[in-house]
Amino acid sequence: MSAHPTPAALELQADAGPRGTLTVGDVEIDLDAMLVRRAGEIVPMPLQEYVLLHLLMEHPGRVLSRRYLLDHAWQPGHPDAKSLNVHIYRLRTRLRPATGPSPLRTVRNVGYVFDPPAPVAPPTPHAGTVTPLHVPASP
Repeated sequence: MSAHPTPAALELQADAGPRGTLTVGDVEIDLDAMLVRRAGEIVPMPLQEYVLLHLLMEHPGRVLSRRYLLDHAWQPGHPDAKSLNVHIYRLRTRLRPATGPSPLRTVRNVGYVFDPPAPVAPPTPHAGTVTPLHVPASP
């Protein structure tokens, strides 16, 4: 049996007790409620896309082959690669931010990777920078 959640396994796990959250970048999966949030907003999605996202987010930055995804995200007798393409396309569309690329990338002839961009830190003052003081003019 696969260590990764298939739709049937997720249905059985619903009664297993609290499991917490899985967060990568600004995408979060609430494993207990089976909800996906991007930047704090709920992203509705069908179960198969949820399973794929969960699998990809368990291995952030790692390329998962198409064969691996088919073997671990579907039960035996899984659909063909074209079905995987459709689910990945829809998942990518759901997760795409208003600006910038989707965190789900295709690695040509290999598979897919969940690799959200690193958050941009606010600029910090340079070390040694002196803030000028206002010195009142002498009378």
